[in-house]
Amino acid sequence: MITRLQIENFKSWKQADLPFGKITAFFGANSSGKTSILQLLLLLRQTVDWPDPSIPLFLGDRESLVDLGTFYDLIHQHNLSETLRWRLEWQIKPRKLFGIKNVQRIEHSAEIGWEGVGQSGRMVVRALSYRFDGRQVSYLRTEKGYDVRSEPPQLLARSPGRPPVHREPINCYGFPDSVRIAFQNAEPLFELAYELTSLAQRIYYLGPLREYPQRQYLWSGAEPSDVGMRGENTIAALLTSRRHGKKIPRKKRHSQTVEEAVAEQLKKLGVIYSFDVRTIAEGSRLYEVKVRLAPQSPEVSLVDVGFGVSQMLPVITLCYFVPKGSVVILEQPEIHLHPAVQMRLADVLIDAVQRNGIQIVLESHSEHLLTRLQRRVAEGKISHEDVKLYFCQFDGQKSIAEPLALDVYGQISNWPADFFGDLMTEAIETQKARIQRMKNEK
Repeated sequence: MITRLQIENFKSWKQADLPFGKITAFFGANSSGKTSILQLLLLLRQTVDWPDPSIPLFLGDRESLVDLGTFYDLIHQHNLSETLRWRLEWQIKPRKLFGIKNVQRIEHSAEIGWEGVGQSGRMVVRALSYRFDGRQVSYLRTEKGYDVRSEPPQLLARSPGRPPVHREPINCYGFPDSVRIAFQNAEPLFELAYELTSLAQRIYYLGPLREYPQRQYLWSGAEPSDVGMRGENTIAALLTSRRHGKKIPRKKRHSQTVEEAVAEQLKKLGVIYSFDVRTIAEGSRLYEVKVRLAPQSPEVSLVDVGFGVSQMLPVITLCYFVPKGSVVILEQPEIHLHPAVQMRLADVLIDAVQRNGIQIVLESHSEHLLTRLQRRVAEGKISHEDVKLYFCQFDGQKSIAEPLALDVYGQISNWPADFFGDLMTEAIETQKARIQRMKNEK
């Protein structure tokens, strides 16, 4: 689980220090910087997946999770003399590193700069480091190349007669093989890089624009790792979970299949009564999704019910389909939903976090989702320490993230002005207009 993210000079963010919880939600007006925070995590994910190790960051293309253009586009205020920095902290299963037992938390930090004149230059890693249990190992760019340093210095032991390391790092997070030659006890360095890779590959994303439902779905048997950025692999994911028999634990019964969990949550949302995925004929590779809106209603195709159902299906499926320990990033999960359903969506997210053991990071405009989270904290259904909320705003120069002080009773003591618009002022002005119009008509 990610526990903290610090960023400097990334898009509209000059700097930010963001503790994460099991549910971390960013609210705020359009163009306030909310999405950029999610994009940095997606940038790390696609860089880890990119096959070219010489590129510090894979900024993306039309097919990637995020397309950030060029370094000029992503550096704060397009200032190429600045460096992009981040520090990411996360929990791991207890393990032994450099002889230290039960290491449970790792920090990875990196500094990426621009070398050369204008757009003809290139990105370079100026520093990358890992910190754990009060120790730190760094890979630093020098005039001659790169070298490894540690704090305390005796943490690493150089091999006799071996030259300093000069090769470039693996992307923005890994050490080249020459490190193994230069140091006698270098293997934990590669274990640290592996932990970062493992974390990044557990990041899954669903965007705000999701595909329309279909009357029939062709499944060739290919097994997706998630539902796709637009939810295009949702039915394939459900069929994959059916093939492997994945179970979701629950209190009243021993477990549920992913399909049962998805169907139950759709029912709790109040959008349908039942849900079923089945072949159109025995032995066929074509599948259809049938739903009932009420107990006595006839079965109909997913295409023939409200659009919100098909938009919610990828959200719920992703939360129960991904493996335990995943980080699920959701952008505007409430889109196309009635306010009452937006509130119930918060319950789905809480349930998925608690039963499937995932972490959720989301960007939202929904006050209804927020107030339901507050209520569940007040009821003790989820700890206030597990919910981190932020209000983002842009002051004309930079984005600012204000942590919302959520207490054990679900109260927010520093509620920002005009958080979701000024409803009270709107009501007052409406009443003034009503009175004035009545006077004029008389």
